[in-house]
Amino acid sequence: MRQQLRSLYLAHILTMTLGGVCLGVAMATTVASCAIPASIAGRSTAQLTAPGVQALHIVEVVKTLDIIRDAAIYAEVAKVTPTTTARIIVTAHKSIIEVVREATGGWKATVLEILTQLKQHIPEADRAHFVPYIDAAISVIKAVIQ
Repeated sequence: MRQQLRSLYLAHILTMTLGGVCLGVAMATTVASCAIPASIAGRSTAQLTAPGVQALHIVEVVKTLDIIRDAAIYAEVAKVTPTTTARIIVTAHKSIIEVVREATGGWKATVLEILTQLKQHIPEADRAHFVPYIDAAISVIKAVIQ
């Protein structure tokens, strides 16, 4: 019973923090329903320079990763997830932000590798809660950064 309540609470937290990024993932816990963020989907990048397009993509990726970090923090504060799990996710988030900030380009492979490693480092008890959202972030990165 406690595990079910924990799962429902985390789904609620992630649903509330996801905004328009991958709401279908929160409902179905499947990456297949994840699409390009609504904030980017309707935008035309034709008027942007190449650095402008790259900056827009970076913002969308960072917003997606912020959601996972925030959900981990909220879950830890609510005592749904242990501090160690939240720390692992926050540390990975910080590393990704540093990679994106310092790289002039070509950061996609590194970020995808960090996210892949993150999935393996999350404790088994919390994987079912966070891995679908990390998979969603991977899908967003692959869809946004061509």
